[in-house]
Amino acid sequence: MRDRPSVYICLLCGWQGNPRELKRDQEGTRLFCPGCGQPASYLMDMSESPYEFLSLRRSSYLASLEEKRDELKLKPTPELRSIIRQFKRILDQEAEA
Repeated sequence: MRDRPSVYICLLCGWQGNPRELKRDQEGTRLFCPGCGQPASYLMDMSESPYEFLSLRRSSYLASLEEKRDELKLKPTPELRSIIRQFKRILDQEAEA
């Protein structure tokens, strides 16, 4: 069991917080980022390494993140840029292998 709750980061707007801070729809079934209002599928648990996070997703996931960020006119935070660079390095390493 964890000593403290998970901290999430939105891969679109860079919002960081714990799961209790997430917005819910009227039925209370879907979760959304409180920073940009997008679905929780754009959130990453900071306790996961970027490698673990990407192991469940394809490289097209990163492209869709960038497209969505452009669509919403969101600029990544410094911490978010660091995570994105890590994602790209991991994908580049996998492509070379």
